Amino acid sequence: MLSGMTRDQTVADFTKEGLQPADAILIASDLQFMVVVTTLYLAANSIGEGAKAIAEALKVNAVLTELSLGANNIGVDGAKAIAEALKVNAVLTKLWLWDNKIGDVGAKAIAEALKVNAVVTTLVLYNNNIGPEGAKAIAEALKVNAVLTRLDLDANYIGVDGAKAIAEALKVNAVLTMISLGSNDLGDAGKTAVQDAVKGGGFQLYL
Repeated sequence: MLSGMTRDQTVADFTKEGLQPADAILIASDLQFMVVVTTLYLAANSIGEGAKAIAEALKVNAVLTELSLGANNIGVDGAKAIAEALKVNAVLTKLWLWDNKIGDVGAKAIAEALKVNAVVTTLVLYNNNIGPEGAKAIAEALKVNAVLTRLDLDANYIGVDGAKAIAEALKVNAVLTMISLGSNDLGDAGKTAVQDAVKGGGFQLYL
């Protein structure tokens, strides 16, 4: 394998390996043909533009269920590419995209993907500066998504308006069991709105 992965490897951990875009392209190339790797950790590297290659691989890979891309500076374009992959990928269940500077535009792209994706159950987006507009887009997705159970939106500057939008979504969403909204400047009004939306039932809410 070009990336150094072996054909019988089920977990590939490249966390903090100093990977660059070119390395991500090699890994992506292998992912299109490997049939056993189910978990891929790529967090805390400098993949950047290489996220687009990973996204292309996700469109055809039929075995990878967990992908960690946190802290790779994939930006808006990387988020858009991953979002397009999520629209067609039918196996990935856990996705970590924390600390990637995707902004509200990237969040909106991910949100659109969540409206049609039927497999992702865990999504981690903390520290991405998605703002209130990004939160509103995610909220709209939550109204129709029927599989996501765990969502981390910590440290995203979503504010009161973003919190209220999330709260409205939680009133109708029947599958989410955990959401984390800490360090978001929700204010008392935002916190109360979310708390009222998930009263009872053992829902895990972190503010």
